[in-house]
This record gives sequence, structure tokens and C-alpha cells, in this order.
Amino acid sequence: SYSNIVFTYDENNTDKIRDAKIEVKGGGTKPTTITIIQSLDTYSESTRKVLNPDIGFYKAFGITVHDNGSQDAFLSQSQVETTSKNHSVLHLRFGLELFSTNAGGLDKDLPAAVLTRLTKTFENIRQADANAIIRFSYNLTGKGNGSGYDNSEPSMVLIKRHISQIGAVVNENLDVISGIETGMLGPWGEQHSTSMSNIAINYYHLVEAWLESTNNVGLTVRTPSHFIKWLNEKYSLSYTTNDIGSFDLESNPAITDKDIIRRVGCYNDGYLGSESDLGTFVNRTQEVKWLSKVAKHTLYGGEVVADHATGSLGEYNTVSFLEVEGFKTRTSYLNIDWNYDFVIKKWQSTPYTGVDNLYKNGTLTDFNFVENRLGYRLFLSSAAINEQIDASSGEKLNINGSLSNAGFANVVNKKSIQIVLDNGSNSYYLDAYFDISSIDPKMQKDFHFELDLPSAITSGTYKVYMKISSIYEKSISNRRTIEFANTPNFWNAHLGANLLGKVIIK
Repeated sequence: SYSNIVFTYDENNTDKIRDAKIEVKGGGTKPTTITIIQSLDTYSESTRKVLNPDIGFYKAFGITVHDNGSQDAFLSQSQVETTSKNHSVLHLRFGLELFSTNAGGLDKDLPAAVLTRLTKTFENIRQADANAIIRFSYNLTGKGNGSGYDNSEPSMVLIKRHISQIGAVVNENLDVISGIETGMLGPWGEQHSTSMSNIAINYYHLVEAWLESTNNVGLTVRTPSHFIKWLNEKYSLSYTTNDIGSFDLESNPAITDKDIIRRVGCYNDGYLGSESDLGTFVNRTQEVKWLSKVAKHTLYGGEVVADHATGSLGEYNTVSFLEVEGFKTRTSYLNIDWNYDFVIKKWQSTPYTGVDNLYKNGTLTDFNFVENRLGYRLFLSSAAINEQIDASSGEKLNINGSLSNAGFANVVNKKSIQIVLDNGSNSYYLDAYFDISSIDPKMQKDFHFELDLPSAITSGTYKVYMKISSIYEKSISNRRTIEFANTPNFWNAHLGANLLGKVIIK
């Protein structure tokens, strides 16, 4: 007997093998095909806009939480659906002034009606195929008292009770919550400019309250200094902004609960506004080095702002700076509206001339580049599948391939993978495992699946798809799944999945 390998080449590129067939022959018997691997035609990144969960330019909503007994959601279904057509992430800033005497309300717990309205808001977001980043504060509008910002917070005891109440709702809606900015202190929840925000121990109490009240969702504080205050208190460490870059959450012997520390990161509402990002950083070099590690596990982003010196574009908020540091900080989200006229509008009108040749084509702008780099941007680099399978003999479905990440950041929130076999009439879902979160920016990673076919599957030709969803997804529809940024487009919106190839099942 002998084996025979038959190659077929791409008719447009003879250096590229389209598929390979391995046959075993001999003894006058009919040739038996062991494996036929076939692939799609093209694997390259598109420049089209792709809306994906947890990332991108967001729309912000300021919501004053009223204690009026209403059962309506804080955002209507139509409000959310209108927004989610262009922005998959909503940023919800909730004002709790009515529940703090220092903010003009009364010190009291959140009533059941408020929690019901919060739940209904998340349900509207779920049905609109969107996600939310949430933040709560006691000074939603940044109101001052003439000489500075109001000290609007109640006691830390009551703040922690409010967090506990909110956390119970969050835990039932993890599929639509991308992350929590821990907020609560200071104007807009930006954790500065009030008496409570000036007390170091409060950041320990604040982060611990969110950790204790919520499950498996990323939490961010306003600056790396705030993270350091929590870190040092919790683990009896002594880091400063001058050495935080050396902190390694994976190998530090003092950190035994690594799953906890991976949940805590930073948000930045002074993004690129000055050398310090308007006071966000004390030692930018060290703190960016730290961010490059923690932002693998928690979302990093905020509001890009006008340069402090020029009032417009300066040294830091240009795309030439961002396209370098954005990959280091793993930036995932930014406000589309804040400082729009001074920064984002200028990005939209400036032709991209940076280092990425895909975007340097004379028609795309700085904004196009940033929009397509925020967060992860996955595209299929290769895929190969058995051409046919004899289901009666127990043959398995074999899939080999690789995914590339062209975005600034990793996939942060936990995802599950299913391989979908669809023949136009029936769809079969096979659970598979691949650590999507491990694909770093500018990197490519191989995957291999060897899967049993469903016992009830019928013979015929099936398209094979990869579906990537939140592990917490509650919707029965195909919502919040990850679309690959390939050209041509391999996306099937009905299935919420990406085409890998096809297989004949006998």
C-alpha cells in the first residue's frame, strides 16, 4: 500500500495551497480518503466598522435616580435601540443625590422601585444587543458650592450598603455589563475634589465593597494611585507610582487570590490631555507599564480630552501618539461626545498618515483608525476543515485555524465558543474551547478542535461557523457575539457566528 497527497493551488496565487487531500491506496481496493482539508479563499483584515461587545466609542447617559415609585426603566427600549445601532457600548452614569443628605436628599437605602427600574434598564439593553459600562455617584453634574465641589457623599457605611444593593442587580445581569467604574466619590464619580476622596483608606473600602457585592465583573478606579492605595492596604505592600511598573500580579508571592486582583484596573477621564493625563498619572512611564499588565484583564478607557496647553490637539492626543501608546495601555473604549469639537472632530477630518499601511490609503481618517483599534479586533487568519465525514463510523470534525488581533486590547470579559453546523434547515451547536482572551494585540494564535458529531445529525452539506458569546449570556437570541473583521465578510448575523468553511456529512 502507499499514501498519496494531492494539493490544489489557488488559481490566483500559485504560491498558496487551497486544500490538501490525503489518500491511502493499495491491494486493488478503492482509494480511501482519510482527510481532506479545505479552506476559505481569503484571510485578511477589513477596514469596515465592526460593532462588538464591550468595546468602541460609547454614548454616555446621565441618569438621576428618582425615588418616585415608577416601574419604568431608566432608559426606554427605543432609546437604547437607537443608540446601539452605532454604538454597542452605553456608558450609564447614575446620580444618587436623593439618597444622600449631603447632596440635598436623605440618607437612606435604595428602595425596591429603584432596583426594579435598574433591572428593567439592563433588560432593555439586553434586547437591543448592547452592553453597558456603569458608574454611580452622588454628584452627577459636578455641582460646586462656590469655593469648590460639594462634599455630596453620605457616610462610607451607607455607600457600602448602596453598593451591596446595586451589586445584587449587577450579578443578575452580567451578560450586558461590560465593566463597573467604581465611582461613588467626588463630582461625576471621578474620585477627586471632595473630603472623602482625599482619604486613602476609602479606596480600600470602596473597592472591597464592590468586590464583595459583585461576581466576575471588572472594576476600575480613577487613577493608578487609587489602585495602589487599595493594593497596599489589602496585601500589606508598599508600592508607589515610581515602582508600580514592576508589579507583577501573576508572580507576586503576596498575591494568593489572583482571580480577585485581576478584576481591578483603571479608567481615565483625562485621557491624553497632558503629560499626566490631567492628573491621572504621576509617573507616566511606570504607570503605563503597569496598565499594560492589568488591562489584559480589565477594560481601560474613558474620555479623550483637549490638550491642556492648546485647547485642541497637542503632543499627546494626536493619533500619532495614540497609535503607539494605545497598544501599551490596551485601550478599549472612549466617549464619542466629550471634547468632540476639539479632538474627535479633528480626527474625523484628518487623513490617516500613520504607520499602519492598511489605513494609509488616502481615504481613511485618523478617526477610522482609532475606531477600529479600540478594544480587540479579531480576524480569521486561516481555517481548514475536513471536506467530508462519515458520521456512521464515528469520524470527528477536525478544524484547524488561527485568529489574529489587530486591536489595541485583549478580549477581557469571559467568552464561550461554539462550533455551529448549519445546512439551511437545521443548526447543530458543538461546545469547543479556545482561550480568546490570550490573543494579545498584534498577535496571532492557532486553534484546533476535534469534535464529536451530534448523534441526531442528518447527512448533507453543512456550513461550519464559530460563535463567540459571553459565558453569562441570558438572551435566547444570538446577541453580543463577536464578529470577525475579515474581508470578505464571513459574518452570519442570523446565527451570530463567523463562517469557517463547510463539510459534507455522509
